Amino acid sequence: ITIAPARLTITAADKSKIYGEENPELTYTISGFGENEGLSGSGASRILHFENNVEPSVSTNATTESPAGSYPITVSVTGVRVLNANEVCNYEWFVEDATLRVLRRTVNIVANSKTDIIYDGNEHTYRETAWPYYRFTGSGLMSGDKVTNVLLDGSRIVAGTTTITLSNVTVKHYEVVAPGDTTWTDVTQSYEASYQNGELTISPLNITITPKSYTHDFTGHTYSWANTESPHYDITGTLAQNDSI
Repeated sequence: ITIAPARLTITAADKSKIYGEENPELTYTISGFGENEGLSGSGASRILHFENNVEPSVSTNATTESPAGSYPITVSVTGVRVLNANEVCNYEWFVEDATLRVLRRTVNIVANSKTDIIYDGNEHTYRETAWPYYRFTGSGLMSGDKVTNVLLDGSRIVAGTTTITLSNVTVKHYEVVAPGDTTWTDVTQSYEASYQNGELTISPLNITITPKSYTHDFTGHTYSWANTESPHYDITGTLAQNDSI
């Protein structure tokens, strides 16, 4: 009579984390024990143990710098045997691996508004690509990551407000491999970027227009005066270039 070993199924648990975080604790469960048998702490009446205290191991190749995506979680039972009180192994292993999902990191990129312009008749164009023309909110960038491209775009001529838009964001991870030698890796896919537009505001140019006074002798008639040209009024302040009244 041949009695074949029973099957113990060891199942790794699926895990997830955000890009840039440390890996979560990797865990597994074991099922398939015979009646009243189980490991210590299971409540079974017949306690089993690992031979030489060698337990299964679980691992993944993902690191804190691994980009967003899916990575295998693997279980190793090499050299691992479950014994009963008589030091007999009645089980063989069936392994079910799992997946570690690295989720995209949320970063909010906010365009800084520009409000210190006074109307001067010129077109003011706001096309910037570098900090400090924008800032971050939310979880921000992982250490070693840097925004290498972002376009802030807005233009206006007359007094009022125009939206400054954000687009074309690229994030790269840099690593110094030797003095003067830095490698750059595009990690844009590891970020869930949201954009908050800014405002380009041009304030009115202040001028004062004062009509000149005129004096007439009393004649009993009603006098009216209407004129649209200088020098019948005075201007305090300077008009913008190419502007006239």
